[in-house]
Amino acid sequence: MRDVILVLLSTSLCLGVPGCFLVLRRLSMTADAISHAVLLGIALGFFFVRDLNSPVLIVSAALFGLFSILLTEWIALRCNVARDEALGLVFPVFFALGVILVTRCFRNVHLDTELILMGNPLFAPFLQSFGLPRAVLFNLLLFAVNLAFAGLCFRPLCYACFDPSYATLLGLPLQRIFYALLTLSAFSAVVAFQSVGAVLSIAFFVAAAAAASLLARSLGEMLLLTLAIGAVVAVLGSVAALRMNVSLSGMCAALFLFVLLLLRLSALLRNHQHDADNQKDGAE
Repeated sequence: MRDVILVLLSTSLCLGVPGCFLVLRRLSMTADAISHAVLLGIALGFFFVRDLNSPVLIVSAALFGLFSILLTEWIALRCNVARDEALGLVFPVFFALGVILVTRCFRNVHLDTELILMGNPLFAPFLQSFGLPRAVLFNLLLFAVNLAFAGLCFRPLCYACFDPSYATLLGLPLQRIFYALLTLSAFSAVVAFQSVGAVLSIAFFVAAAAAASLLARSLGEMLLLTLAIGAVVAVLGSVAALRMNVSLSGMCAALFLFVLLLLRLSALLRNHQHDADNQKDGAE
């Protein structure tokens, strides 16, 4: 149980940092696109190396995740369509091609559509390095890289999230920072994808940051709350799922929904109480 909890906890930390900025820039569906598009990269990489543990799979999957976003941007600009429409065209095609390739060419390999969508963190601890699951080491390494990137580019990221026009006037390299963020998101998604699957990767990318946005008053506070909420859900979801013998991905996703609904309800109650106090003061 300890190793499974460590896998989910490290995954939540790894994905929470880029997820915070993607949510603030209203690019939540980008996380969905990356998490699905990496499958085609994994399938094509395995087609050449025939080894599920090869680092070639990580590189090829991350490149395809990044390529899907670049292709989306190109279609949106060249074809004069909304970015969401271009995204809805690109990532289902990439995911469908990946599923077709897996089901047709790799039937005798431990890589199937159920594992792709839901993942199986229970298997992740079987691959050990230095006394820890290998997935934990990769996640913590990428978490450190993501955190270092957020610290070094904190000011430009603040402007990019809240006032991109002013950032452009200041001459900040927003385009390069944006693509660096997408590259780190792609590598993070690939590492998480291999251990927890697409569904839980998207939840850790988006749900924790969305919940934190209901409480935070600054970017730094939101980043810390994102990591805290993701970590709490990872631990509680793991313990509950293992004790109830249910899906880890499903339990964590359900807990994220519960947290979001609870925070939204509390925000509505606070707003209602604030309006009632204002009306009372006005009557007096």
